[in-house]
Amino acid sequence: MIEAIKKLIESRDALAKQAVQIYEPIVQQHITTNCQDSNQICHTLDFMLSFCFDDQMLLLYRKLCRHLLELD
Repeated sequence: MIEAIKKLIESRDALAKQAVQIYEPIVQQHITTNCQDSNQICHTLDFMLSFCFDDQMLLLYRKLCRHLLELD
């Protein structure tokens, strides 16, 4: 049972790292192009939220949130 849980956690962590690699360029694009579309940014944030248990994803999430706050 413990081994099954360990494998599940390892899979979750690997998926989170993969998500960071996918979302990092998207976040950078929103910021560097000074994206003003709050719906698009919120849509991205909604999907990122599922992976915020990962420290790197949380940093990306906060970075995009700061950009969104600057718009309003």
